[in-house]
Amino acid sequence: MQKFEAAEIPSEIHAFLIRNNKRFGSQARESNHYWVTELCKCLRQSYYELSKTPSDAEAQETEAELLWSLQSGKYLHNLTNSFRWRELDIEKEILCQDIDEKLYIHGRLDMYDYKTETIIDLKTTSAVKWQYEKNLIPRQRDIHQLQSYGSLFDPKIGVANLTLLYADLKNLISFKVPVVNKLKWIEDRLLELYLSVHVMKSPPQAERSVACDYCKFKKRCDSDSKG
Repeated sequence: MQKFEAAEIPSEIHAFLIRNNKRFGSQARESNHYWVTELCKCLRQSYYELSKTPSDAEAQETEAELLWSLQSGKYLHNLTNSFRWRELDIEKEILCQDIDEKLYIHGRLDMYDYKTETIIDLKTTSAVKWQYEKNLIPRQRDIHQLQSYGSLFDPKIGVANLTLLYADLKNLISFKVPVVNKLKWIEDRLLELYLSVHVMKSPPQAERSVACDYCKFKKRCDSDSKG
């Protein structure tokens, strides 16, 4: 079989992807402001990202791959237009007694059905059906994230149900998630991450899971754990 040489992505496509993903660029923020997603993933991974630790070179995507991943995710994210209440932001001040500092947690829910008081969180991914068959979804961090949204938004809009929706270009699979008060969990995680980044300046304990095999900091994390 003839082997074909790989070619560069056309510059016009590259430019289009850059134009359409501007909002995904890095944005400046204050050191005491955090996102729910940073608390729900492995805190060591969030520490590496916040401290701008270089990732494993071989795990880095090319710029074109990253931009296309963001762009295709945006296409699927149009599902949020199914509801009039969508892309709702929230900011909550967290009072941590152990430090003389005000910390803030930010979140943005994807969809809200006010008739049934249901929050729906959309996760765009690949091979949804295969992941379901392998029991890889729902992911624990996604469950934590949705339950955290429920806890943060409940005093504002009322939350009776939580739905986690996974989507790829072929399939949709949804899961019912129990409503759980996560405010204490949020406070504890927020404090641990803040202290690691700004006080101890060292990574917190690694939280091992199947996601480690796909983490862009895997080698760095293994090295820090041994140390």
